[in-house]
Amino acid sequence: MTTRDIARALLGILFGFAVYTLAGRIAPAGLLVFNVFLLVVLHFAMTGGEAAGAVMGMACGLVQDAFSRSVLGSSGIALTLVGYLAGSFSQKFDVTPLRRLFLFLFTAAAADLAVWMVLSSLIYGHRADTAGGLLFLQPLNTALGGCLVFNFIRRRRERRAQA
Repeated sequence: MTTRDIARALLGILFGFAVYTLAGRIAPAGLLVFNVFLLVVLHFAMTGGEAAGAVMGMACGLVQDAFSRSVLGSSGIALTLVGYLAGSFSQKFDVTPLRRLFLFLFTAAAADLAVWMVLSSLIYGHRADTAGGLLFLQPLNTALGGCLVFNFIRRRRERRAQA
């Protein structure tokens, strides 16, 4: 891991934290229906592989847990697992076409939510609060937002390569 990779990772975490904080101030319900930290983890998993996804999952999950009301470590475990699996999958299969990217992001977001809900229910001893079902929109919204962001990043890189 180079210094540039570490700087990119820190910038990714800071970006995720800034968006998370801003969304929490503007629309607190937005934190339930969109997981920006998962997109940061998936970006690093897709570009760096299993290890990058797992490390970013751990770091982003702990930051997310520190600034939420959940048990410290539940998001860290969920994002670490999803980051590792997403890194492994994206290295074996091409997930850049839009349909595949959406399915990849939706599946990763659904897996993250499922692992987080299972961990929360095991820790608290009761079902996780879904805010009247609003939480179940998170995989769809995160996948749609991720498609927009990742396509923008991909097109920007293509333009730079052509210039």
